[in-house]
Order: sequence, then C-alpha cells, then structure tokens
Amino acid sequence: MTENIKKLAEDALNGVDKFLYGKADVESDEELKSPIAIANGLKRFFESVPVKEYPGEKLFGRLRFNGCEYTGDFYKRAGHQNISEYWSKHCYSKPSPLFYWGWTHVALDFDFILKNGLNGYISLINSQPKATELHKAMKIVLNSLAELSIRYSEICTDKKLSDILKKVPLQAADTFYEAIQTVWFVFQLCPDSLGRIDQYLYPFYTKDIENKTLTKAEASELLEELFVKVYETQMDNVALPISGHNHLVVGGYLEDGSDGFNELSKIILECIAELPTFRPQASFRYTKYTTAETMEYITKLNAKCQWIVFVNDEPRIPGMVDIGIEFKDAVNYTIVGCNEWSLPCGARIDLAHINLLHSIEQLIYNDSDFLEADSYDDVFKLFKKHLKIDMLAIVEEYSNYSKAISNDINVLNSALSTPCIESGKSFTDKGTKYYGITMSFNSISNAADSLSVIKQFVFDEKIFTLAQLYDMLKDNYSSFENERKLILKKGRFFGNNDVYADDIANSIIDAIYEIRNEIKSDDINTVAVGSFVGATHPNIVFGKMTKATPDGRYNKDAFTMGITQSEGKDKNGLTALLNSIAKLDYRKFCGCIVSNIKLDKSMTDSDDKLKKLSQMYRTFLQNGGMQLQINYLSQKELIAAQKEPEKYQNLVVRVTGYSGYFTRFDTDLQNDIIRRTVEK
Repeated sequence: MTENIKKLAEDALNGVDKFLYGKADVESDEELKSPIAIANGLKRFFESVPVKEYPGEKLFGRLRFNGCEYTGDFYKRAGHQNISEYWSKHCYSKPSPLFYWGWTHVALDFDFILKNGLNGYISLINSQPKATELHKAMKIVLNSLAELSIRYSEICTDKKLSDILKKVPLQAADTFYEAIQTVWFVFQLCPDSLGRIDQYLYPFYTKDIENKTLTKAEASELLEELFVKVYETQMDNVALPISGHNHLVVGGYLEDGSDGFNELSKIILECIAELPTFRPQASFRYTKYTTAETMEYITKLNAKCQWIVFVNDEPRIPGMVDIGIEFKDAVNYTIVGCNEWSLPCGARIDLAHINLLHSIEQLIYNDSDFLEADSYDDVFKLFKKHLKIDMLAIVEEYSNYSKAISNDINVLNSALSTPCIESGKSFTDKGTKYYGITMSFNSISNAADSLSVIKQFVFDEKIFTLAQLYDMLKDNYSSFENERKLILKKGRFFGNNDVYADDIANSIIDAIYEIRNEIKSDDINTVAVGSFVGATHPNIVFGKMTKATPDGRYNKDAFTMGITQSEGKDKNGLTALLNSIAKLDYRKFCGCIVSNIKLDKSMTDSDDKLKKLSQMYRTFLQNGGMQLQINYLSQKELIAAQKEPEKYQNLVVRVTGYSGYFTRFDTDLQNDIIRRTVEK
C-alpha cells in the first residue's frame, strides 16, 4: 500500500468528507412530472457541483446528489419523494407483523459503459424509431455528464489524467487507467455495486500488462484508490456505517461455461484485504471448476478479511433460469447490498423482509382447525394455507409500492439502462428487463424446528397433545419450563445433519416455491425467494412482534439469523451444521441467502488449520451450499468490547450480509452477535 493510499484511507476512516455539494431546487411540483424539466434540473445541478483537485490522487471528481431536489440517483433515492413517503410508512421502523419493505439495490452495466462510453447510450437513443420526451431527457443528462467530465479536465493539473477526463466517460475506454476513471465517475451516479469488476476490467489489464504500459503495482494502486473512494461515498450515512452498501464479485461462470477467476480477481481481493476500510465487500463466486488451491487461497484471505465471503454459482444460476431469467443475464449476476443479487443487464428487484413465523403463529393461535388436526400432514397443510395467505397479501401490497415507485420519474438511471432506452420507460416504471420482488423469509430454522417439534413430540412420540403444546405457548412457557427444557434437550432440530428436521426445512422451501409459482401480477415479472438478514435485522424486528413458538423460543425473542442455527441447537458440531445447510434446495431458494457461522480465532492460527478449513468450505459448496460467511471471533473479546467500547473502537465484525464496527451497534444487536454459537 502506497503512502498516498494510506493517507486516503486514514482520512476516510476518520470521517474526513471531501465531497462538495451542488444545489438545484425544484421550482414547482409540476416539474417533477416532466422528464425534460427533471433533466434540465439535473443539468443545473451538475453545473453547480464545486470541483476540487486533491494532490496525489489518481482518480478525479467527487459527486453526491445532496442538494439536488430532482430525481437523481435511484439507489440513494435522491429526490424520489413518492417512493420515500410510501417506504417510510412500510419499512423497518414501521413494520407490520408479517413483513416490511427492504432497500432496492441497483447494478449498473459497467461492461457496456467501458466498451461504448456514454456515447453508446446516446447512439442507442438516437436509433429508437420513436423519440419520446424521456429519450430527449436522457440525452440532456448524458451530455451534461460529459460536460462535467470536461470541467474536471480543465481543473485537473495532471496532464495525463486531464487528457483521460476529456475522453472518458463520453467515449469508450482503451487503457486500464481510463477504465478505472470511468468506473469511478459512473459509480457515483448510483453508488451501490461494482458488479463483476474482475471481468469487465480484465481485458484492459491484460492488454496493458502485455504492452508493458502497466505494472501489477500500478494496477493495485488504482484499484485501492477506487475502493477507498467507494467507501467515501457512504460516509454521510451515519445511521448505517456498514459494509452492506457496496459489494462486488469475483470469479464465477462466464457465458461460455468456463470459470472466470483470473489474475485480476486475485489482485482485487488482495487490495480489499490490505485496506483498513470495510467497503466494498466481496463475494467469491464458486463453480465446480474451482480448484482446491484457489479455495485455500480464498480461505486465507477470508481469515484476514471477513468481508470476503463465498457464494455458489452451481445452484443459483440454474435457479435463476428456472424463474425466467435468461442464462446470459443470470451468469452475469452480481451480489449487492447484504447478499441480495441484481443483474447489470437491467433489473429493479425490490425486497420484502418476511416473517415466516407469522404463518406458524396464525396456524397455532388463530386457526381453530389446528387443535383438531389428526396428523402432522394435516398440520402442515394448515401451515401451507396460512403461508399462501401471507405471500399473496404481500404481493397485493406490492402493487401499491410499485405505483408509488412509478410516480417518481427517473431520468438518470433510465439513461444508463439499455432496456429503459429500448422500452422508452422509466427505470421506476417497469422500464427494466426484469422487475419484481425478492421475498426473504426470515426464521427458516425456527419454522422448521417448530414444525419438527410438533411432528416429533405430538404425533411421533406422543409426549404432548396439540392442546398441551398450545397451553405451553399461550403461557410463554412460564409454567412449563421443564417441558421447554425437554424440547431443547430432546428436540430434533435443523443443523444436526438429521434428515428428520432437514427434510422439514426443505418441505417449507417446497411450499414457498410452489406458492411463488402461482403469483400473478401486472407489476411483477420476476419473483425470487430466499432467506437472509440485512442491515435492519428483521430477525430482531419481527422477533419482538412474534409470540412464543414450539421450538422453545420465548415471546419477543429474536429469530435465528439467516440459514444457520443458534442457542446451542446445533448439537452435532460444525460439520453437521454445514451438511444440514447444504441439503436445502437452493435451486428453488435462489434469492438472497445468508449462512453465518462463527469460529474461534484459534482455528486460523496455522497454515495447516487454514487448509483444513478450506477443505471443509469446499465440501460445503460441492454439496450444494449457497452462501457462507465466517466470523473469526473470541466471545470474551466481544463481551469486553461491550463493557469498554472506547478500547475497541476499531473492532469490525461480520454480522449477516455486511460488516461494521461492533461498538456502534445497538445493544440488542450486540447481544444477538454474542449469544450465537462459536465453534471451536
């Protein structure tokens, strides 16, 4: 790491905000109904943004949409009044007991931009048979962005960089340096995911290396500056100072079926691991062609940098194709946010955080047929009935959400989306190739364990009747602590490589997928299902709203986080837990997935131990596991950090789909992290 990068990273970690803000006020609400008026407003904003040169920096320009009242960056929802108003009434701070809307992540098509420049979009607009007002507005925005880069070039005193700024992003990039500057410029227009950065930059890297116009060290310095600046783009988000805002992927399948992990993939991961900043986070896309040596290499980096995690292309890509995504689009997916996915080809997939235990709760507490069930199959049919009611209720409410989104005309993201240009529709109004929902079902393991307890204790072993179990739950186990202890001691829970409970977990996924296939809505052409916990921690939010459940969980207790196990229910060790997780049918459950495990730090203190860990992780992925992220923690250290936070200001932990400073999390989340299993 060079001294310039060290200083840049130090400033970023210390909260030195180098972004200067422009200003463009909306003069009347009528302007926001006109694409041309919005485009002209954005043009005024870009013209007003102050420009400052920072000595030693190799990438130029800093841009945020603060101060712009027109609809700008969709990811941060700059100027999107209708979306913001609706979402604020249906988000994590105002959830229903069933669900709330999460954040929508966006992946830009950097590959298209690098090969064609902004001129590529302008040419595509000009080729449309019928020019709409939106098309005209797109051209205004694209040309104003080119003018901003020219303004950068006039202020930049470095001749090489100044010449680059005159060329890109308007024109296609030719060199690695031009490509990195283009990525940085365009990323700020939607500061979310860097996508498949090792793939779209690789041709520029190899050409310059072969021509001896670039060294590996120079490439690393440019990448590290890019990554620190990506970190900077979210420094104004005081509420959520975490890694989940920015993501990239390396490796994975290419369209010809080969594995894409390459020399640049390694450089990118090494840069991320070397930097002290914890954004962007990186997902390594595993394929069946991933070698043991590569897995060992990634495992060593993961032990050093826990925001490098594993995802599996083998179940996901076929699953995406099954739900209607073309293979050429599915193979180029990128991880975004806290382990959701998006498609650079053009997608707006909104997120629903769902309380799966709500269906269990409705079954037990509000369905008179529950106590009359004669078999476990009868119970499961009733559960499935409530699950369908819940899922269709969410789809119905999505129509209101979709309408609110469409009421905000977005010119900027539409101009950077070939499907929007070709359809002549806004990014916010089904202009993208794929639009719809990712349904994230929280509490998969709690639901599976609850149904397993009913099957085992009521119908198979006949220890309790349904009426007795109902009385225990209604009483929150207050007078039934011995019975609860028996459940926790003898219960056959998910996470123990026990076909009994693991099959029940898969039966839940089967039911979800079957209902998914019945969803019909004019506002949806894509529905993915999965289970993860994002930055708003629905496992805690929903836990506080959910009554006691048969798995021994008390009223208002948090759910297990993601697809894993907690509270000591994984009695057979880490290998058994990973085997259970890998058994799930991720071809059906191909949406957002998070599997968290915690390992003691001592398991990484030798090359031999790391090699064994890499073999275990590889087996997990070969067996079908979708995602794996590991925290190497000492429980004692976490407890000490909670008691004396001033001594642990820089303690970063992996939480679910993101990393963050442990001492900045609220007490509920800290306790949730501490209480989860640490394997030794």
